[in-house]
Amino acid sequence: GYGPDAVFIGATLVATSVAITASVISELGVIGTPVAYAIMGAAVVDDVLGMIVLGISKGLSGDSGTVDVEALMLLIIGAVLFIVIGGWVGSHVLTKLVFNVQVTGFRRRLPMSGFVLVLAIAFLYAFVAGIIGISYIVGAFVAGTVFSASALRDGFRKGMQYLEALFVPLFFVSLGTVVDIWEIWDAIWFGIVLTAVAVVTKIVGCGIPAKLTGMSTWDSMAVGFGMVPRLEIALVIAYFGLSNGIIDTDVYSVVVFMGLVTSLFAPNLLRKSLERAGHKLLPL
Repeated sequence: GYGPDAVFIGATLVATSVAITASVISELGVIGTPVAYAIMGAAVVDDVLGMIVLGISKGLSGDSGTVDVEALMLLIIGAVLFIVIGGWVGSHVLTKLVFNVQVTGFRRRLPMSGFVLVLAIAFLYAFVAGIIGISYIVGAFVAGTVFSASALRDGFRKGMQYLEALFVPLFFVSLGTVVDIWEIWDAIWFGIVLTAVAVVTKIVGCGIPAKLTGMSTWDSMAVGFGMVPRLEIALVIAYFGLSNGIIDTDVYSVVVFMGLVTSLFAPNLLRKSLERAGHKLLPL
């Protein structure tokens, strides 16, 4: 059968790069259209599934390299319960707590108090996720999803921009330094095949259901192309597999190649399909 390395390669194909897709949709001026709602809704669900798959993949990283079905089922149940319970507690309890702290902070001239508490909660969620046995990023993702619906989200987003300016470049640089260009060249055909699979599976898996819901052919193609980009989550999953000795540097390099190619070409295909569908787009 297939080993954990195959699971990690498959896991990198799950999550769409929401950041890239959202940026393209915003720049094209189609926010608020049914096709934009379909793409972003599917991308968010995709990210949630990607987090679950990452947690499951982490459970397959044992020294034996074999899959314990019972342990795997417990891990899946734990991941689902964590997302459900963490989401409920966050939306019903923690958002109110953060709001009260933020109001009190303004009165005491501490305008960032709510944001600091949100960061602390994100780290707490990540810590709990690690205890359960899933990846830390799953916990942070759940916390971020909870507070994205908060009335204070715009202020939190501004606070995050400062952290993003510092840590996002470091994130991509640290992942990129592991890539061996020559190994990509040596495994170029594997990279091409993996990229083709990444493109076709999203177009077929998302475009056909969109067509079945009544969308036009080109709108359905736009949904498929909008789901194609893979980058940040795919790189996180691949790096986790690399750091735990589950995949080699050649496989990791190929995954990076796939992420870059899909992220570079898919936005242009999305634009072309939206033009064919008759949408009025903003000039880039």
